Amino acid sequence: MTPEVLQHLLDACQDSEFVEALLRLLRDGQSDEGLGEVFLTLGPVVERLRQAIAITDARRHVVAWNRAAEELLQWPMMEVLGRPLDRFFQAYAAHRDGERLLTWLAKGTGWCQGWILRRQDGTPVPVQMMHLGFHDFAGDLTGFLTVLVPTQELPEASHLAAVLHRREVPTPADVMSYLDRPAVHFKDAFMALDQAFRVRFVSAGAEQVLGRSRSDLLDQNLRSALVGHLTPETLAALQRSMVEEVAIEIEEFCRLRQRWLSIYMYPVAGGLELYLHDITEQRRVRHALEASEYQFWRLVETMNEGFAICDATNQLLYENEKLREMLGGDRSSLIGRSLRDYLAPESLAVFDAHLEQVRRGARSAVELAWSNDSLGQVYTILSTVPAADFGENQRHSFHILTDITQRKRAEQALHQQVEREKLMGAVIQRIRRSLDLNTILSTTVSEVRQLLAMDRVLICCLEEDGSGSVLVESVGPDWRPMLNTQLAQGWLRPATWKSFQQGSVQAIADASAVALSWGQSAGQDDFQIQASLTAPILVGDRRLWGLLMTHQCSSTRQWDPLEMDLLRHLASQVGIAIQQSMFYQEVQTLKADLEVQVQRRTAQLQQSLDHEATLKRLTDRVRDSLDEHQIVQVAVQEVALVLKANCCNAAMYDLEKGISTICYEYAASIPGSQGRVTRLANFPEIYAQLCDGLYFQFCSITPNPVRGRVAMLACPMFDDQGVLGDLWLVNHQDYMFSELEIRFVQQIANQCAIALRQARLYQASQAQVQELEKLNRLKDDFLSTVSHELRTPISNMKMAIHMLKLAPSEAKREQYLDILQAECHRESDLINDLLDLQRLEAEVYPSTCQSVDLETWLPTLVHPFESRIHGHRQRLKVALTRPLPVVTCDRNSLERVIAELLNNACKYTPAGGEIHFCGRRSRRASPPGTALLILSVKNQAEIPPADLNRVFEKFYRVPNGDPWKQGGTGLGLALVKCLVKQLNGTIRASSGGGWTTFTLQLVLTLFPES
Repeated sequence: MTPEVLQHLLDACQDSEFVEALLRLLRDGQSDEGLGEVFLTLGPVVERLRQAIAITDARRHVVAWNRAAEELLQWPMMEVLGRPLDRFFQAYAAHRDGERLLTWLAKGTGWCQGWILRRQDGTPVPVQMMHLGFHDFAGDLTGFLTVLVPTQELPEASHLAAVLHRREVPTPADVMSYLDRPAVHFKDAFMALDQAFRVRFVSAGAEQVLGRSRSDLLDQNLRSALVGHLTPETLAALQRSMVEEVAIEIEEFCRLRQRWLSIYMYPVAGGLELYLHDITEQRRVRHALEASEYQFWRLVETMNEGFAICDATNQLLYENEKLREMLGGDRSSLIGRSLRDYLAPESLAVFDAHLEQVRRGARSAVELAWSNDSLGQVYTILSTVPAADFGENQRHSFHILTDITQRKRAEQALHQQVEREKLMGAVIQRIRRSLDLNTILSTTVSEVRQLLAMDRVLICCLEEDGSGSVLVESVGPDWRPMLNTQLAQGWLRPATWKSFQQGSVQAIADASAVALSWGQSAGQDDFQIQASLTAPILVGDRRLWGLLMTHQCSSTRQWDPLEMDLLRHLASQVGIAIQQSMFYQEVQTLKADLEVQVQRRTAQLQQSLDHEATLKRLTDRVRDSLDEHQIVQVAVQEVALVLKANCCNAAMYDLEKGISTICYEYAASIPGSQGRVTRLANFPEIYAQLCDGLYFQFCSITPNPVRGRVAMLACPMFDDQGVLGDLWLVNHQDYMFSELEIRFVQQIANQCAIALRQARLYQASQAQVQELEKLNRLKDDFLSTVSHELRTPISNMKMAIHMLKLAPSEAKREQYLDILQAECHRESDLINDLLDLQRLEAEVYPSTCQSVDLETWLPTLVHPFESRIHGHRQRLKVALTRPLPVVTCDRNSLERVIAELLNNACKYTPAGGEIHFCGRRSRRASPPGTALLILSVKNQAEIPPADLNRVFEKFYRVPNGDPWKQGGTGLGLALVKCLVKQLNGTIRASSGGGWTTFTLQLVLTLFPES
């Protein structure tokens, strides 16, 4: 026992006999017999003391309890023995710290602290409790001695000191010498000071607590000994304690050691004693406990379950906000009342049995119903945990209430629904046994009348205009039937109609207070209706099909919500049954339609196969043959046979002439039309579509004189280059060509177009081959002519040179030289013409534009030919229509063209013939800044038609056309044609009536100043 504990005991007990017995026990050492020797030693003394004393074992269970304790706490000893001492503490005492107490006592340290205890009647008692721990020789804690002193009875220190001195109690030095023994294990700091505040004794534990040796502390002044450990304020308080002779207890943070110290100082005779205990860890634990307790109570207040603490009589000591909400009260109205006061009557017996189990120490959970004025009946699961024992038949308990009201109500609703569905299930089962609408409706009214015990049940069907009629009815024998009653339009108010559309049930408890309309023939009085319940029958997308109506004819009737819900559900089931019946009828109709469609589809499939076979045969013919006549004729016949048409024909178009000719036809039962020619412009409504590649079918409005009124299908035959013709099918007037047939005809038309195009391409290729052969011959002729034309002058020159060598006279040599010169010029002209022709064809002929005044230039150009024409006894007529413009052109090319034409005219015009040269400006419109010039050379000679188209070919000469035998290269007109083309003009030749005319049209650019 520490000195301060001893001092507390001395102060509290004021009985030296008890103290002497205790000190004797301490001096002689603890007994290995445990508490037995303690009881033998202290028992008689404890019983006589006026202070309340309790001795407990190591588990804190009471083993001794004197009369003073009985008087203080009003608990008889027999009810206390064997009970935990802590159970007598007031709940939530201000300084409750049991863990700290056990820690101190276990290490051999006494403990003094203020507590609040509870008497047997529940009143609190504040006391100062001093504890002393008993240890065996091994140092293990075996028990406790506790002194309970009411706070108002603490004696003064001076009085206690006098008592101790009078009783010759051992001095503090004796106690200190005992405490200083190594066997005591005193770990805290203890210091004894004289009246001058000098340290006279220091325990071994002070070195560890203060960090200084005992030698440094002895004989030191208190302030210097504890400087850095305690604040000046604390040191001043210690000095005041000695002067005032009062004990004080302070908790101080030692900055030097960075630890918390508990300082207990009390005056004694001749000085004072100071006890310092390191409480750093205890403070940390205490703060953690306080935080944990705060979090616990915060959790309790915010939890979703109700929480309550009740005493032994089941009276409320604490309840959280959720519990107050469940019970419907506030804190002032609930505290002190029993939970039993709020229970519903049916839960009282269950609650009592539950409490009985809790009193036996068992945890229990039950389902209870509570009465709440605002919320109605509230259902919870009550879980109770016993908290502590306060006697043999008393308990302190925690209660947790989990709200299950919603679940309970859902269970009740589910139970009601199950019972209701059992009844409806049988009715619905009987309704659904048939898919016949009349059977469904008749079964419904019969079953509903029996289920609801009604006088009349009927179903009326409504039309979109609001009218209706009673289809089926089940009515008692005493009441007038309403079957087949017609309901006039407007018998339902718009608001009522809308309500029924929304699925609402109309309940009328007293029909006399509500105006009902049952058609024009009868009213509610005629049908004896006293009360009615009506539910809408909705089908599909909430369409109001009709009404399920129940009538009470014998009396008025208050309708139960269950009956209303039941009728609503039955009406919905009837709506489903009606929908199923309608679906069944639709399915039967669809089934019949499907069979027809299958047959039709099978026929179409067979027809498609026939079409494919026909198309394949035609495709094979197109592939194997290039004879368009054979292919198209076969196609026309195949189409007519496959489609069973009266007639099928194919016509070919001549778009240039704008005509259509029926070239192929197959007519089975009507007169044919092969060879008939139709002008496209006469039927624009037909051929405009066909030329656009569109098919169409139509019936003739006016009967045809030959075929009568028929149905016709016209389909064009076309390819990427345009329409080639058309394919026509003719059938009887009521016939309609299907999509499959039209597609087949289109495919046939496409194959015919391919065949036509292939045949024509083949013909064109054959024509090209022939033309190439002709061109090849012309090339050979050209090469032969060129070689001949080139060799002839050379041969003549060689002969002239040879004769020149042999000429005997000067005259002969002159003659041969002239021949040689003429042949040289001829050879040179031929070569130049060939080169010019090649340049013109290659478009590299040089061109030089210059201004030409046609009025003055053309006469000068014609003038050189006049002497030659007169020498041939020919006549030249020049006719120039003035004014002629000044133009810009290649004058050399234009001069060469006109000269070549005049030269040919002189060459091929016989003696006495005429040559006409004309020129004029055309009045026809020409591009801005240009003029159209027309020149013509006309000579009195005729060219055969077969040779007229060849006069512009190279080296071509009209047979026997040169009466003057002047010869030539045969390239003149070919050069003229190429030069005219380069001059942006055209030239054409015409011959007839003994005359040949070359007409030249030139678009020439006007000179800017013209």
